[in-house]
Amino acid sequence: MNIQGTRNKRGIIEAQLTWVFILIVGVIILLFFVGIAQKQKQISDTKNAAEILQQLDGILTGAEVSTGTASLVNIPKLDIELTCDAFTIEGVTKQLDARVVFGPDLIQGRQLVMYNLDWSVPYRVTNFLYLTSPNVRYVLVGEAEQELESLLPEYITYESIPTSDNFTDKKNYKVRFVFWDKQGNIPDVRGDISAVSINDNSASFNNGLTWSPSIAYEGDAFKVGAVFAENSEQFNCTVKKAEEKKRIVTELYQDRINLLKSKYSAGEACRELLDINLTAFYDLESRNYDLQLQSCPTIY
Repeated sequence: MNIQGTRNKRGIIEAQLTWVFILIVGVIILLFFVGIAQKQKQISDTKNAAEILQQLDGILTGAEVSTGTASLVNIPKLDIELTCDAFTIEGVTKQLDARVVFGPDLIQGRQLVMYNLDWSVPYRVTNFLYLTSPNVRYVLVGEAEQELESLLPEYITYESIPTSDNFTDKKNYKVRFVFWDKQGNIPDVRGDISAVSINDNSASFNNGLTWSPSIAYEGDAFKVGAVFAENSEQFNCTVKKAEEKKRIVTELYQDRINLLKSKYSAGEACRELLDINLTAFYDLESRNYDLQLQSCPTIY
């Protein structure tokens, strides 16, 4: 029996097992440190996203102050996800609270277009804020150019074509077709393609399958909102937020009217002119003018 040979084989096997063990331990240690590095990166990305969200929130607050103003803001190359109630960057979310904001569900690129308009009925209710990217392509079809072009801000990417059959694909990450008072055909092209049909008091959306029921609104500011809104769900939710603001503001104005009216005696012109219910009275501009003529305090 060759004892020396057996010992040599056993030594070789033990050496091989040792190296295998060392390799396994090395891989475990490597994975451990890779995991730590990834975790640190995730923490850093989350912190950066939170800081960017805070900065963006401040920008949005500033954009709400003046009306009818469009601006192009340089931002880090991070995707901004937008809903009716919040915007999100890298998984970090910031609530919009009572803000009325319209825009696509995903904003990509290094620039952000911001625009705002006043919504008055005719007394001022709030400012609407619109967000989008220059990389989103807006296509005004037929009469939509004549009806809507003057309402749209600078810096957005848009064009006008006679019919949707004249559309040429330019590989934009999002394309929105805008029709005026008709539910037109959407070209069969790849990508995130959607459409909206707008008229003076309602809008209907199509995100590639069917047209949604019409959603009613009041005023030009909503027309612009319909152009920018992602779909019927987002638009309807934002319209409801605006209507809730209107309800609150209307109550405040009604309280003011009642207080002013109480300062006049029965039969006085000012009291009679102030004897109105805002929820049922529709010619407020004329009534406000009549109050001015009588040197009475105005409604708004």
